[in-house]
Amino acid sequence: MVPVSPLELRVLRAGVVRRVLDAKRLPTIATHYLMVNLPSDSLALLAGLDVGQEVDPVDARELLSDVLSELGEPIDERREVELVAMFLAKLHTQALVPARQTCRRFYQLGVEIECEWPLAQIGELFGFDDEWEASWGRTPAQLSEATAAACEELLRTIEPTLGVLDNAAVSRLSEMVIS
Repeated sequence: MVPVSPLELRVLRAGVVRRVLDAKRLPTIATHYLMVNLPSDSLALLAGLDVGQEVDPVDARELLSDVLSELGEPIDERREVELVAMFLAKLHTQALVPARQTCRRFYQLGVEIECEWPLAQIGELFGFDDEWEASWGRTPAQLSEATAAACEELLRTIEPTLGVLDNAAVSRLSEMVIS
């Protein structure tokens, strides 16, 4: 079993809070985390929920906050958008999500945060969605290239501050992405 990084837990919490990751999948991932020996009573509570059961995002956020507290990890709610943006960019740079869908997810994130961009690349990717949707401006190939470049720049900007989300974590969390 691949160990779980504290960064993965913070991305998980931010993703559930920002409705990028499906809270219904929490019991499955919580079980995995318990199997790699993360000592947390709150994690055991999450793992004990019925898979597929409707999980209130507020309850999930509280339980995930408790998990981070039990593990001695800080919670910085101001960084939630950046954590989610990093995860979305990683999904694209690892070819797990195509450019069009990546821009759609950044658009959804932008709407939720009322276009208050903590990073310029989030606003840029938000804007690409309009080009895709309305078929104006660049060609799909050009938009794909621009999306890849913006995601790579976002990661270059954010990873020195937040850390690098490893491939195993991206793969695990990608299974929870809301379609």
